[in-house]
Amino acid sequence: MPKQPLSLDFLIIGGGVSGLSCAIGLRRSGHRVVVLDKEATYSDQAGPRRMVPNLSKIFYHWGLGKQLKEITYKTELFELYLFETGQHLSLWKDDEELLNETGGDLLFVNHDDLRRVLGEYAASLGVTIRTSAWVESVDVAATSVTLQSGETLRADIIVGADGPSGVTRGVLAGPNEQSIHVANLCAYSASIPKNDIMTDPDLANFYTLEPVSIFKTGRCKRSHLSDKAEFNVYLYHLGNERFLEISNAKLKELTASSLPMLRRLVKRVTPGEPLPIYEYKELEDWVSHRLVLIGEAAHPLPIGSAQACPLAVEDGAVLGKLFSHLKREDQISGFLAAFQELRQARTYPLMRQAFGAMRMLTLPADEQETYRREMHASEHQVITDIKEMPHWHEVADIFSYNAEDDADNWWVSWGLLKERAEGIEVESPF
Repeated sequence: MPKQPLSLDFLIIGGGVSGLSCAIGLRRSGHRVVVLDKEATYSDQAGPRRMVPNLSKIFYHWGLGKQLKEITYKTELFELYLFETGQHLSLWKDDEELLNETGGDLLFVNHDDLRRVLGEYAASLGVTIRTSAWVESVDVAATSVTLQSGETLRADIIVGADGPSGVTRGVLAGPNEQSIHVANLCAYSASIPKNDIMTDPDLANFYTLEPVSIFKTGRCKRSHLSDKAEFNVYLYHLGNERFLEISNAKLKELTASSLPMLRRLVKRVTPGEPLPIYEYKELEDWVSHRLVLIGEAAHPLPIGSAQACPLAVEDGAVLGKLFSHLKREDQISGFLAAFQELRQARTYPLMRQAFGAMRMLTLPADEQETYRREMHASEHQVITDIKEMPHWHEVADIFSYNAEDDADNWWVSWGLLKERAEGIEVESPF
């Protein structure tokens, strides 16, 4: 690890991908880090996640390419079907040149596999990870936390990576923050064993044909991991009824009007708990004294959003890079303010976009059809160049974002200027 003129003690609340990534970013910058994970161990819960270029490029830069290759699945084709009829709307193929320009790849990864890789890498860097560490309260004035066991821990900076319902967001949002259940929309995620898929010749094509990820407009999408045993289905349900568990009968009812392939998939699903999609207000402040929020604690995105995990990891990369320039304690507040400014400008527009897509699912059928016509110019359209995809330039901008470069650009454009304006001698960054 690089030797810092001033090395701080960071306490990260939350041992998920967000917290572990932040720990790695800070440790790579020479700071001491303790992660408090409320779980006793990593779960065996299945669940593929999309890893878009703005995320994978961070891990590549951290030297995790080999580890990612062992746990990820690269996809090159995307097909879109109409949920109700199975009508084929479009197919498009990744543009290798564009992906090379972004510096990353489009991958699928099992969430828990990714956590394990990040946890092992963080530990190898010297990060202390404490499991079964439930945080009861945070004292921002004392920069300390109290665990359920009664133990009190102190640090120079506390990082809240414990999600939208965690204790740290409550410090900034207040104890009575109200979330909005988006039009009674719920998400249901389930995994199907590969052996069950292979018993159906048509479904077996998901594994035997060229790697493809299929997304259904409206209410469902599916994905799989190449050599893994799981096949994942997301189902978005709109309705006024409330239920604690989705039964097989309920799943059959929800997909009764869908294409036969999806109905056969759902027959193999194990019932589970639906997750309501909540929208939270945009916090004006992510920083209080020396407490800073990251990830879902700062900017909760809807379940299944492609940018939820990437934005959380970007947070850790930016925070770590900013604090790589730390030389004096009086710089801390400025770095935390810079983090908030940079990340709110990045995350809040994408949050609004993600919830806008969720609300589209609640539109009347005719309005959804208008939206689909705008997004997909013709039926059975084969898009061999991603640049032909509507709004491709917006997607390219999102994928091309480099979190650590963003932090370094701030330092060169503003941080150094502030130092010089205060008469502090600084080394040239070039």
